[in-house]
Amino acid sequence: MKRKVLQLLLFAIVPGLLTAQEISKSSVNSAGTEYTNENLSINWTLGQTAISTISSDNAIITQGFQQNTYSFTDITSDITSEVNISMYPNPTSDLVYIDINNEDFTHGIIEITDITGRLIDKKEISGSKTQLSLNQYSSEIFLISIKQENRIMRTFKIIKNQ
Repeated sequence: MKRKVLQLLLFAIVPGLLTAQEISKSSVNSAGTEYTNENLSINWTLGQTAISTISSDNAIITQGFQQNTYSFTDITSDITSEVNISMYPNPTSDLVYIDINNEDFTHGIIEITDITGRLIDKKEISGSKTQLSLNQYSSEIFLISIKQENRIMRTFKIIKNQ
């Protein structure tokens, strides 16, 4: 009887302690490649023989060699909203004027990012009135953050047009 209880305990405990192989994403295809840089990632394969998507109210299951992956970029909120900062005109074709109405502001940093969060440019500013040229940038939407002591004072969405 003791022997059977011991065997039962071993069969119940030992499988939890064992490790085995893990299945990772892989496929054998006739062609395919992946291209990645700081802005995007593109990959493709040739010869996908079976793909399907099954969905219900609670889950989506996809079958195939190319699986969706998502990455999210957080846009931080303004930390010090009591600071009165204005940026104009919006939209603009070249110059943007920044007025900072705060007696404590002496110098800071302007960060210009694209809509995906990629840093385009970083400039130091001093004084309460600043003029920023967007002439060298293409027509798109920019997020312009004013920072002081590594804290975001305010972020503006500026539309640059021709």
